[in-house]
Amino acid sequence: MRDCHQIVTNGAVSEMSLIDQPNISEIVKNYAQVAAWAAGAAYFLFKAVQGYLVIDMSVAVRATRQNSADAEYLSVEVEMNKGSRGSFRLFDAIILIEQDGARQEERINVAHFGFTQTGRQLSIDLNRQKPTQYLAAGETMKVGRWFKVAKDRPCLVEVIILGTGFGSLVVESRRASTVSLPIGLPVSGK
Repeated sequence: MRDCHQIVTNGAVSEMSLIDQPNISEIVKNYAQVAAWAAGAAYFLFKAVQGYLVIDMSVAVRATRQNSADAEYLSVEVEMNKGSRGSFRLFDAIILIEQDGARQEERINVAHFGFTQTGRQLSIDLNRQKPTQYLAAGETMKVGRWFKVAKDRPCLVEVIILGTGFGSLVVESRRASTVSLPIGLPVSGK
């Protein structure tokens, strides 16, 4: 004898075996699979977005020295290369020179200059500045500064840049450094 339930649909009677009925374990298993697939998709979506929001920007610094009668002059060139994804909002940048425990620092003016218009002619207005500068995808920005440094002493040159990526509220920093050796310093290798 079979355990059956009678089901009445639109006046027709049909029998459904208890084996044909979904049980609780099957329902739980189906919901667990859906939850696992959703969690996996959310994880990979989060990782894709997280990787996209990492700022792909490189910073390079080059330092060269020139002799003078009483000192050497250090020329520092900073190059910022924005990668192919998104833009970078530059808030602040500084060049640090350390030599024999003494430190020189100079901020790089990252202001975006405004303009004035007279008739059809536009001209840069140095008095109208916005506090930040944007670097678009694929853009390169170079700035240069010079410093007076002591002769015959090496110095450390470091650049620190602060900014955010497009759509990000997190301020990130980028750093680059190099060592500038004195002109004519004898080099001996072992």
